Amino acid sequence: LEQLKTIKWRMAKKRQIYKWYHGFEADEGYVPWFIEVVDVNNDKLFKSLTEKGIGCRKMYPPLHKQKSINFPVSFPQAEFLAKSILWLPSSLSLTKKEVDYINAKF
Repeated sequence: LEQLKTIKWRMAKKRQIYKWYHGFEADEGYVPWFIEVVDVNNDKLFKSLTEKGIGCRKMYPPLHKQKSINFPVSFPQAEFLAKSILWLPSSLSLTKKEVDYINAKF
């Protein structure tokens, strides 16, 4: 509940980080919690960024493949996206200089 006291600042900062990455504002009303990049060479990009000290993360497995659910069916689009999306740093402490450094590594 403590974080709710600063929710307006947090939302504004997330929108600012999005703008730094993309060069334009997020759609009105949209507050991006993650900054994602879609790349079919996900593993190669992940390795390249982490070797440069950029702490990105691979997207979670699709819901039907998570151990707690493990639904025995295929959802090709969800599986493709789960393998293709990386989350870039999006901490509220990020600076424009840091985002510029990350953007330059693409």
